[in-house]
Amino acid sequence: MEATLEDIASNPRDYKICKKCGAFAWYETENCPNCNSTEFEHNAKKVEKKAIDLIDSYIEEDGYTEDEALQITTDV
Repeated sequence: MEATLEDIASNPRDYKICKKCGAFAWYETENCPNCNSTEFEHNAKKVEKKAIDLIDSYIEEDGYTEDEALQITTDV
C-alpha cells in the first residue's frame, strides 16, 4: 500500500512510525514495510511533524514545488 505525504500529514492518526528505521506504516500494519520490524511509535503529533518535515525538505533541499512534494508517495 502507498500513501502520499499529504495524506499522512492530513491524517496522522491513520499512520505510525517504525522505531527501528523511521518509516511510516499504516496503523493496522503489523510489520514495517521497510525493515519488517514490529515496534512502532503510535503518536499522531510525531507522524504529522515527520511528514511535514519531509515535505519541507523536498521543497527546500530538492527544489520540488509544494504540489509536487505533497504528492510524493511512500510504502505504508
